[in-house]
Amino acid sequence: MQSDLVPLGFYLTHRQGLPVLIHLSCRFVTTYAFSNIRFLKVLRHEEKKR
Repeated sequence: MQSDLVPLGFYLTHRQGLPVLIHLSCRFVTTYAFSNIRFLKVLRHEEKKR
């Protein structure tokens, strides 16, 4: 019984795991990019003040 469950569980996690990984990495990249852009804008704003 358990030997039948292992491939099924692996198949389900493998099939669903990939889109989740892609989604997480995309979210991480967009969050990182937005924080980077905000940081650069703050830096430019500080330079203009001087």
